[in-house]
Amino acid sequence: MPYKKRAILTAVASGALLAICVAMTTCNAQTADPAQTYMLPANFDTVQDLYEACTSEDGGLRTVCAAYIAGIASLMGPIGSTRNVGLATRAYGVCSKSTISLGAFVQAFKNWATKHPEMWSHPMVLGVLVSLRGTWPCP
Repeated sequence: MPYKKRAILTAVASGALLAICVAMTTCNAQTADPAQTYMLPANFDTVQDLYEACTSEDGGLRTVCAAYIAGIASLMGPIGSTRNVGLATRAYGVCSKSTISLGAFVQAFKNWATKHPEMWSHPMVLGVLVSLRGTWPCP
């Protein structure tokens, strides 16, 4: 693999991990109820776990969902706008001519998860990547 593509893919992977860590840390600290801190279970890692948080009656869990998806989407947008990346753009980017709201990203994940219960045991990061990429694919 040429050095430039390897460097780009390494940067993308590192950025994705950083965003996920930041999103999860933020979710534990900032909740819908400032007096309450949400400690996520150690096994909070599957598509089903994230879907249940996104559809929960609990505002704090919905905040966890939105922050997690926001962290991943915040990387996928810039990747999609970098047209010269090629394969990485198609695999890890979202492309849209207009701004995509956080609510639209969350709804895209929920719609995808509802249609794909066979994916519920997979890592939640995979579910978010596939659902957003499927809704806003890059050419």
